[in-house]
Amino acid sequence: MDNKNTLGSAFDLFPIKEIKNNIIFLNDGGLRKILLVSGVNFELKSEQDQNVLIYTFQDFLNSLKFPLQIIIHSRKLNIASYLENIRAVENMEKNKLLQSIMKDYGNFVGDFVKNNPIMEKTFFVVVPYDSFSLSSAKASLKTLFGKKITATEESENEHKEKVKNIGLRIDEVMAGLSRIGLRSVALETEELIELFENFSHPKTIENHS
Repeated sequence: MDNKNTLGSAFDLFPIKEIKNNIIFLNDGGLRKILLVSGVNFELKSEQDQNVLIYTFQDFLNSLKFPLQIIIHSRKLNIASYLENIRAVENMEKNKLLQSIMKDYGNFVGDFVKNNPIMEKTFFVVVPYDSFSLSSAKASLKTLFGKKITATEESENEHKEKVKNIGLRIDEVMAGLSRIGLRSVALETEELIELFENFSHPKTIENHS
């Protein structure tokens, strides 16, 4: 599959070269992987539990030797299919009283959501691996030892090294999030494509949810 064509105009908005093997490859040679992370109802926690969460999260961030990007994606919840189901049940109901109740309920829900949009929040963590440090280190080694490496060999070795290192970073971040009590899962290729489609065409995604 040509992911660049599949993703369409989203590639014009983000510096993405391609998405494959569950990894985002950037135009500048950098790599990104994205974790979908569960939320936690912080306000319902006791003060003691809140403090534990804060300090544990702080320790997690301080333990990292690389930056993270945390994204909170908010989207208006589309309940069109839910309202359609209510109408279907209403139409099949033989009891006039129950039919009237279902109709009033459907109207209430529709009016409430229209005047008070319900937002669905999704949490993501972007784990980076940029190639400048690896390339600089290799360039220094070649200068120091006078070693000749062909462009093809260097590219293959660097690619494998970057993929390996971003995998190690993902494992480290997932382990840290688990200690906080947060579940996380790495997005796969198709999920990444859908995510960037959502970012670039939010209205289209919302209308078809």
